[in-house]
Amino acid sequence: MISTTVSAEVGPRGQRPSDGWYPVAADVAYKLVGMGGILIEGRGRSVKISSSCILIATEAALPLGALIEIVIAWPAKLDDGACLNLHVRGRTLRSHGNHTAVAIT
Repeated sequence: MISTTVSAEVGPRGQRPSDGWYPVAADVAYKLVGMGGILIEGRGRSVKISSSCILIATEAALPLGALIEIVIAWPAKLDDGACLNLHVRGRTLRSHGNHTAVAIT
């Protein structure tokens, strides 16, 4: 089981947290990519997201400095019920346990 426990408070009237992070817990699929193609594929959960970074929880820590493509099953749906996916590309910045921070490019 993937642990995604993070403290993230939303202020009055739904205002964003003061640090610019939003708690978004959603399923993710990721691919670490290199010159030869896909190096590692896996699944996990998003924990929180900002305009420039995303924190994901995976089964194991991901290598630092790796190029990564993430598809997030966005929790909101369109008015007609259609599902949304957010596609993100970036580079892994740091890891702590099974959590990896990714800089969005």
